[in-house]
Amino acid sequence: MADSVYSVWRNKKKEDCDDGSQNDAPDAVLVCHKQREIEGSEGKIPLWFDRDSLQFLNYSSEKPKRYVNYSTLGVTPASQEVN
Repeated sequence: MADSVYSVWRNKKKEDCDDGSQNDAPDAVLVCHKQREIEGSEGKIPLWFDRDSLQFLNYSSEKPKRYVNYSTLGVTPASQEVN
């Protein structure tokens, strides 16, 4: 028997909308259907997807987190490599 049950709801209506009327709506919602631990709390967390970083964010205005500091020093872009 499961101790916790979660699901992710995807806002397909927002994905299909081109007129911008759904901009403030979340891209997804993380739903806790069941939790047996300490409080047994259930709830929903709205999430906004940032396509550039491939991260889900807590707020539409939130900036994605940088987990790795990439450096381009000493790296030759593939388009400039000589074969």
